[in-house]
Amino acid sequence: MNNLARYVFNSGNWFEEFHFVPAGGPIRLETDTDITGLVFALDPELGRIDTPHGEVSFLQMVGITSKEVERLKANPTTEEVERLINELKETNPMLLTDLNRKS
Repeated sequence: MNNLARYVFNSGNWFEEFHFVPAGGPIRLETDTDITGLVFALDPELGRIDTPHGEVSFLQMVGITSKEVERLKANPTTEEVERLINELKETNPMLLTDLNRKS
């Protein structure tokens, strides 16, 4: 998360729903995990709210496997990321990252 925060701070870019980031390796060092990327999804509990200053979307980072990262690299569209997130929700409606999950 620190690297993502540094990226946002230095670049001025931010993340939105259905963005994805290949991590270039396991998202947790010294762990036997196939989770090597992240997608950004609307938080299933917090969602969006309207405030006097505009809309706020609460995003959740969701870990994805190396196979899923390759899938998104091959078709890096919002629709494909959304499709993947919906598939993940079928068995994991809260979109919790499980470091032991396999492709």
